[in-house]
Amino acid sequence: MVIAIDGPAGSGKSTIARDLAKKLNILYVDSGAMYRAVTLSLLQNNVSFTNEAVSKHLELISIRLDIVNDSQETFLNNSNVSNEIRSTDISSSVSLVASLPSVRWWLLVQQRQLSNNNDIIMDGRDIGTVVFPNAEVKFFLTANIDVRANRRTKELLENGNTVEFEKVRSEMIRRDTLDSERTLAPLVKANDAIEIDTSSSSIQELLELMSDQITKFLKSK
Repeated sequence: MVIAIDGPAGSGKSTIARDLAKKLNILYVDSGAMYRAVTLSLLQNNVSFTNEAVSKHLELISIRLDIVNDSQETFLNNSNVSNEIRSTDISSSVSLVASLPSVRWWLLVQQRQLSNNNDIIMDGRDIGTVVFPNAEVKFFLTANIDVRANRRTKELLENGNTVEFEKVRSEMIRRDTLDSERTLAPLVKANDAIEIDTSSSSIQELLELMSDQITKFLKSK
């Protein structure tokens, strides 16, 4: 079984997907972390954001997601980069990197392979539309821009970054535009996805709501 969760930054995708995976005892895959790891490697090696240059660089890197102390960590060439990939520099560049065909195809293959022998839950921006268009259950999460910006600001501060709410908010709006208007795999709601506004709901309320939808699917099989 594949459960797809899509939505813009700060909508709660990763938190909910991670907790839902624990509740259902299935594999969680943070696709956004994979794109961020690629972006980090490109910036560290001063690779220009062109499809040709990036395509060559992809041959030199490996990305894996491992569980460490009950938490999913991201490894780039065997180095744990879980904190580095959440910086504001990465956030401001990842949408441009994600729009490159070479990056999307390279990660698409890896993401699909993860479902070969596992029930998985994966969050991102095109999981239900491109990566797993036939996913058994699809969700599309949304939230008010101020709520989303506040969540991201809190997350960055907790990770030791110095940020301001208004700057995070404006960057999030810019990224929303890039993600939604790009030609390749834009951020859109799949026709068969269940849309949920997470602005005023607690994590527990969302988990119960989404678990109920998954249970309905399983009972209908």
